[in-house]
Amino acid sequence: TSTLMYTGYVASESFFNKVADIVQELKEDNPSLMYVCDPVMGDNGKLYVPPGLVSIYRERLVLLADVVTPNQFELELLSNKTITTESSVLEAMDVLHERGIPIVVLASFRPSGSSKEILLYGSSKKGGQGSAVKIEIPLIGASFTGTGDLLAACLLAWITRPNNLKEALEKAVAPVQGVLFKTFKHSSEKQKEAEGSVTKAALELRLVQSKEHIENPHSDIRAVKIY
Repeated sequence: TSTLMYTGYVASESFFNKVADIVQELKEDNPSLMYVCDPVMGDNGKLYVPPGLVSIYRERLVLLADVVTPNQFELELLSNKTITTESSVLEAMDVLHERGIPIVVLASFRPSGSSKEILLYGSSKKGGQGSAVKIEIPLIGASFTGTGDLLAACLLAWITRPNNLKEALEKAVAPVQGVLFKTFKHSSEKQKEAEGSVTKAALELRLVQSKEHIENPHSDIRAVKIY
């Protein structure tokens, strides 16, 4: 019996509907299945996927999820809210809670282009009880691909251990930071060897090389309780 499930990037509407069918069947077979949905649709105001997928996410797949992990643009699409401040973040997350999603994690939010950190928000509401936390994550001077996937996967691993959103987010962020720092160090060394230029390959996440960071995460980054 499946106990944990994660879905990420899907580009085909027909395949996407099949994924939703499978999730629904698994949830019916095992109501305690923990399903994390990373609603990969786009970033920085641009879609990666066909526009038709947005409505399927909004009206079907995320409603099956126990946890959703959108970025700022994706949360705006799912909630039909514009996000510019912390209060608007919480309002957008509440829209998803009102639709029956217990845990919402905003994976990345930059209040302004000049911010030196990325903010991560987590909100939990179930049975009339609610809590929200945020984590300030220092920016690293490089652009990586796959950080959202890695965060969602780590969150899936920790969300039921110890069943505390604040601790789960801290434990999920720690290995991501470890992987990014190791990748950044590797890319910097490659950049020196190439005398200034660095390839995309050098910025691919060093997952295998970061095995220790993933299995035994350590970070001084702590979540701050909002309410």
